This record gives sequence, structure tokens and C-alpha cells, in this order.
Amino acid sequence: MSFESLAAAAGATGRLVSTPFARGHGVEAAELAQRRRRGDVLLVRAKTWLIPSSPDWVHEVAEEAAGRRAAVSHAAAAVLQGVPILGWDGATHLTVERNRSRVSSPYEVHRSDLGPADVGPLRLRVGDDVIVLKVTAPARLAVDLARAEPQSTAVAAIDSLMRLGLLRMLAVIGERRALWGRDASRVSTVLGLVNPRAGSVLESLFRVLVVLAGMPPGQTQRLLRRANGRRLGRVDFWYPPRLVVETEGDLFHGLERLAVDEWRANELEILGLQLLRFCWQHVVHEPDYVLATLAEMLRP
Repeated sequence: MSFESLAAAAGATGRLVSTPFARGHGVEAAELAQRRRRGDVLLVRAKTWLIPSSPDWVHEVAEEAAGRRAAVSHAAAAVLQGVPILGWDGATHLTVERNRSRVSSPYEVHRSDLGPADVGPLRLRVGDDVIVLKVTAPARLAVDLARAEPQSTAVAAIDSLMRLGLLRMLAVIGERRALWGRDASRVSTVLGLVNPRAGSVLESLFRVLVVLAGMPPGQTQRLLRRANGRRLGRVDFWYPPRLVVETEGDLFHGLERLAVDEWRANELEILGLQLLRFCWQHVVHEPDYVLATLAEMLRP
């Protein structure tokens, strides 16, 4: 495997990869660091890398945004802050004030008033340069994503914002209700599906799939113990009295988790619990199979 195969695989999570995931594709941390110096990758969070469409992408975005007095927004702002956007194709979004003159741009330009709380600086090292971009702040970003992205993508992104500690309370989004506009119902639905306890993007996608199908989502990140009190860890979804659902795969976390997952699966078997395991392929590309299987297990 190679960096090219890594870049291709990263398309599913908006060109974001973790260090373990990269290692699983044959790209070690030393190579990532070397490619960072060339501008091939950006370190956007600890152990989280963004593979841009070109080494000059951030420079070009910074120049365009500065010339327009714009903020990088929507999906582009999300991935630059380490928040996965499913299937992001590299499209760059900028938001400018409503009263700014209309000038053609190679990017997707949104027109909206931006208050001081709606934007903030983001420092990125690109090669030998440190570039400061103005990006939409997490609460504003959450609203933009809820309005613009498919429901499951928006929910997974907002879950990620909260899991990463970038967004503390959903109430902050509610305070920006004036921004919801004609999409108020859509934003409200998305926020109703958000769960800050979600442990991964795949968990978020599973939960949205199940809820929108009219099925119970189970208890998220339930801590299980043996009878002697020994801690087994948290399971993705718990359906009392005996069903555990795990959403598994190496898409973002890497292959090294598989041994831990297998150990826990054996422990659950010893306890006499039922276990369903769904991977990225199942949840994203075979949702009917996931729903049918879960329905069969929940049948009285």
C-alpha cells in the first residue's frame, strides 16, 4: 500500500485520516511528517491529518478569503478543524457579509452576516509557512452544516464537534436560531438526532439510520461489567436485556483496535450476551441489511 491508496481511502471521511489508519495503509508517522513539510498533508489535530487537493490549496484559500474579507465555512471549515465530512470532495466554501459586492470566485460563496462570535482564527502550518485562516466558529459551523449537509452527515459532524470538545452545549446553537432561516425545521430535526456520547462517526451514522427507520437506537456507550465487577468497557449500543451492537472497522481508527475488539467479543460471549457487529460497508452501503438484521434480533 502507498500514500496514493491512503488518499483514495480517505475520501470517505472528507480527506481526513488518523495516524493509526495511515499506518494500516503502509504510511508511517515519519512519512506523514515528511509530507507535511512539503505541504502534501496538514496536521489539523493531534494524530489527525488532512490530505488537501493540492499542496497549494491552503495558500490559495487564504488569499481568496483575505481578498474578500471572507471566512472559510461549511464543510471546508469542518475538515480544517479535524471534523470528518462524509464524501467531502474538496469543495471550498467561503461566507461573506451580505453587503459585499458580488464577484466571481472559483469557490462556493455564501452570503450571510457574521458576528464576532461567528468566526475565529485558525493557525495551520503548511510546509515552512504558518497560515492564519478566518473560519466559522463551532456553533455557527454546526448551524451551517445542519442547513447544508445531508442529515446523517450533519449529525455525525456535530457529534464530532462535541466529542472533540469544540462545541460544549447544543444550547449554544439554539441561541443562533435567527440563523436557521427557512431551514428551521431541518436544523431542529438534525439537533434532535445529535448525541454527544457518540464514540465515532460510524456510531453516529448507525444511530441516525436506525432512528429514521423508526427503530430504537439503544443506549449509547453503555459500560458493561462482569458479575465480579470487572470492567469490560463501553459498548457502542446496548439493547436490554441481552443485545450488544458494535460498529466496527479500521476506517478511521486503524487495524490495531481489532485485537481489543475481538477480546471484548469473546468476553461478551462468555457472559451469554448476543452481539451484532456492523462495519462501515454495512452501515454506509448496505443499510437495508443492517435494519433487517437488527429488526430480527429485536423481535419478541
